[in-house]
Amino acid sequence: MNNNQTFNSMTENCTDSEMIRIHPATILKFIEEFCYERGILRKGAEAKKMDSIVDDILACVIRSNMTMGKLYDFSDDVKDDLVFKTEFFYNGGNVFDYINPKWRRFAQNLWKKTPKGLGTPCAACGEGELMFLMLSKHISKPKKGDLYVANFGNTELKGEEARIMGTVDGKEFRIKTLKMIDRFSVLTPNPSSRNMLPAVELEKKVQYEKHWKTEFKINLTLSSQRLFIKNWLECVYPDVSNEVIDRIFFNNVFNHDILVKEIVKLLFTDMIKNRQFNALILLGDGTNCKIIKDQTTFNLMIDNNNIILGTDYFRINQSAKIGWYVS
Repeated sequence: MNNNQTFNSMTENCTDSEMIRIHPATILKFIEEFCYERGILRKGAEAKKMDSIVDDILACVIRSNMTMGKLYDFSDDVKDDLVFKTEFFYNGGNVFDYINPKWRRFAQNLWKKTPKGLGTPCAACGEGELMFLMLSKHISKPKKGDLYVANFGNTELKGEEARIMGTVDGKEFRIKTLKMIDRFSVLTPNPSSRNMLPAVELEKKVQYEKHWKTEFKINLTLSSQRLFIKNWLECVYPDVSNEVIDRIFFNNVFNHDILVKEIVKLLFTDMIKNRQFNALILLGDGTNCKIIKDQTTFNLMIDNNNIILGTDYFRINQSAKIGWYVS
């Protein structure tokens, strides 16, 4: 007996509105069982975690004006692999183009939900995560990370205002760069705009580009400028090639925009060096998702401006890891 047959036998004389009013426990029970089947819920889960997930799904059912019959249809279509095309994970683009139009409105409502029950104390559930888990039998929740996709592997999701994070914290970075600048005794650190502490904030173009261009011009030869930038970047990540410096000083002129691109590439290298995922997906709002499988792909996207760079996240007086916003 399939879901619709089961539903019909249980609610033979009920309209959908009557079903919602008279049998709320039946609706919630069905959603719970669906979540257990999909691995969205695990047996023995805390009640508050279970409630946060089930309540969010129920809200999406209601907002999508789904009848009870359609809810059961959805469950059957997931089992028959008729809802979501997992080719998305290879191609990227608009995620909603890979969803059966029959279920697109429901998926768009699921996209917005970030139930606390799916996250951990250290990693909150982001937009899109619940949706993916609901739409395909080939997608599951791994013990670590965001998603496991059959024949693709573990996948890390980044939503809007994604940050590429290094492993060095802001306080540590400030100390490293101040020790580094001591080797260039003719240079003067910039005063941090927030607390006037001495710092070496090359990453901040608007505030300090004039300061550092003046320091370079007056105090350093071109070869010393190159060495200084190399040493500074090594505070971000310890392995910096001469090719990186060549790009920053193309035509023997320091280029701050290229410096920023190289900073973000190094942050990505640092982020993925001990990674436990096969791909990173920049979801944004879902309409132009970017699949990043390796460093080469990431670097090309940065160089070609397929990935847009936002503001820095270098908090030099905090213990937060340094990073950069991207979209």
